Amino acid sequence: MIDLTDEMKTALNSALADKVPCLLATASALGMPGIGYRGSVMAYDGQSLAYWERAKRGGLSNIQSSP
Repeated sequence: MIDLTDEMKTALNSALADKVPCLLATASALGMPGIGYRGSVMAYDGQSLAYWERAKRGGLSNIQSSP
């Protein structure tokens, strides 16, 4: 775990408005990679990120099975 700096938090929280959305890269329990844009990423606190899982296409389940 890392500590997010204020600069990191600002970059994450303004990424979509700055037209640089975040990418979420994950791997399934079987090792299948997945990557996709996430426009809703935000710094939840000093060590955690949050995003809105709208599509439910596997990103959340990949994170849960292989954090």
